[in-house]
Amino acid sequence: MDSVKERAIDQAKGSSSVQIHTEVLRLLKDAFFDFSHQRFLDIGTGTGEFAKLLKKAGATQIHGCDLGEFNRPEFLQFKRADLNETLPYGDSEFDVVTAIEVLEHLENPRKLIREADRILKAKGTLILSTPNLISLTSKLSFLVRGYHSAFGPKNYPAHITPIHPIDFERMLSEAGFESIYFHSFGQGRIPGTGFFWPSLGGILKKPLFSDNLIVAAKKKSQDELR
Repeated sequence: MDSVKERAIDQAKGSSSVQIHTEVLRLLKDAFFDFSHQRFLDIGTGTGEFAKLLKKAGATQIHGCDLGEFNRPEFLQFKRADLNETLPYGDSEFDVVTAIEVLEHLENPRKLIREADRILKAKGTLILSTPNLISLTSKLSFLVRGYHSAFGPKNYPAHITPIHPIDFERMLSEAGFESIYFHSFGQGRIPGTGFFWPSLGGILKKPLFSDNLIVAAKKKSQDELR
């Protein structure tokens, strides 16, 4: 492994926000009554924190892949993989694929989305998350400093690819996904401070006030794919 990739893995530390994991899990619970019948793959699984939440929620078929070597729970069926390349899974293997705070680390996020489409079953669910470029904090950062929040010098080389919502729509549609849904949850910093916006009864749970953006989509059915 080259030194840049090693530095990126060390900087990422194999984990992301508990709040993001919790929000992704909530979206999945809204979609599936019983997790035990779903086959999950968590791409960029890191230390397996999201996998632990899936298991606690009743999932029994939990797979994960990543490039880095981290301590992971024993129940996780893990494969080592370069996420910029072809994933080590067959076609139509999974009901649900997640990639939480992963795409910003990749040289080729389009490749990963095409791979997710390949390994998902028809009507399977894909959930992604990434730093939110359209938040107020990120927009001000770009205006003042010339780069989006979470993509400055201190974030490099872990974060290398900022992705705008319009790019998600294009990549997902081109790869064969539909029902694309954007979700924000108000976990955002007030610009120029270390403080977060108050919830105010959900008023500030909008993309403008959220540091991260979650994107959900469905793979098309077999009839639609023909």
